[in-house]
Amino acid sequence: MSIPIAYGIDYGTTNSSISVAYEDNIEVLIIDQNTPLPACLSSITYLDRYRVQQAGKKALDLFTITGNQRTMCGSCDLVRRTRFGAESNCKQFRPGRGCLDSRLMSELKTVLTSDIESTHSWAEDYELADLAAIVIKELKKLADTHTGHDIRKAVIGHPVAFVGAEGEEAEERNELAMNRLLEAVRRAGFKEVTLYPEPAAVVLGEVLEDGITITVDFGGGTFDTAVVHTIDGEGEVLSLQGAAVGGAMFDALIFDNKLTGLLGLDSLIGPNKNLQVPAWFKQRLRSLGGFKHLLNDAVTPVVVSDIKGANDSAGKLLEEIIHGGQAGPFYSAIENAKISLTDYPTTYIDFHSPDSNITIPLQREEFDKWIAPYLKVVRKTIEKAMEEANIDANDVKNVIRTGGSSNLGAFIDMLNRMYGPEKVLSRNAFTSVAYGLGVYAQEENGYG
Repeated sequence: MSIPIAYGIDYGTTNSSISVAYEDNIEVLIIDQNTPLPACLSSITYLDRYRVQQAGKKALDLFTITGNQRTMCGSCDLVRRTRFGAESNCKQFRPGRGCLDSRLMSELKTVLTSDIESTHSWAEDYELADLAAIVIKELKKLADTHTGHDIRKAVIGHPVAFVGAEGEEAEERNELAMNRLLEAVRRAGFKEVTLYPEPAAVVLGEVLEDGITITVDFGGGTFDTAVVHTIDGEGEVLSLQGAAVGGAMFDALIFDNKLTGLLGLDSLIGPNKNLQVPAWFKQRLRSLGGFKHLLNDAVTPVVVSDIKGANDSAGKLLEEIIHGGQAGPFYSAIENAKISLTDYPTTYIDFHSPDSNITIPLQREEFDKWIAPYLKVVRKTIEKAMEEANIDANDVKNVIRTGGSSNLGAFIDMLNRMYGPEKVLSRNAFTSVAYGLGVYAQEENGYG
């Protein structure tokens, strides 16, 4: 095999993948053969006070061990003793208090549009680009080890519309996210970086019939679509559209409808048992991305204690998830149940830990009702792309679907109704974008 020339990187909300572009071939890297998604790295980031940084499964495994470890400010080596008292460069320093020794972060792609510039932990500021770079750096490390070369060229995909890029500031927010993503790739060790739209990447490397092809890329955080016109084997992108709808939202809906009672979130708490659980606590607990904020909130233990007072079993389960290192397995159980609905009309949310055994039935029929309003947004996004390209459903030769959420039965049924099942084609849900980005990297360097 020839020497690699560049990498194609699909940095996703929940999973990421990488392809290697050679002069005469594209190879999607197998990251872990022993996982359900062997070509994917979970987009999870781990940090701790000892400056350890990890990504993917290693991040989750490490946090399972360290997630409940805490250092009190009085014994922290970041605190200096002076004749005027104790002081520290750590912004979390408070006499008599402490903080967790590690942090787990997920769904970072969804906050690239936010006003947050950085997060502070253990006397160090981490910009969003630094945090996103940890996953991308791990992808580069794995690919470099595989190829035996230190590759500094990359093409990275981006959604048409990042999560949070809505309203009057949509264009500015999208540009901010693009710049942060670009900077993250550079901080991961790449020198020459090109951004390329994810839905357009899906068709690269495809042998398409002449005519109109629509690609739909339905991921964990965003939905993107492209209308491509092919003449004599050459494709032209006629329109691109996107919406901030993704699988992570659907996981949160499962949480809302199946787990709030089990976790005591509908309990009345407080001294007189007349107060509701705070809305911010419920909102953050809906997903692993929000959960990370609970770990550094001094009020979290108070709320958990109040819930435990009203519902002992629910409080103990919350303690295990939040402070017992079981957050990763808990949220994975929700996602796995959602994925199982692709093949089965009824599945189960199975969460098993040292102190808990939970099995909750989940039916596709009820799930489809929960996600129906979001699929309406997805349909309108596709229709807007067709309108911009000045086509209708009869003009479409093929519809290519990809992305983890593209396997949802209700989404496939919607596409079948719009275009007819004979036109709707599936591609590898988790690697087709990375493959296409590799093709573009190859072409950009004069090969392929």
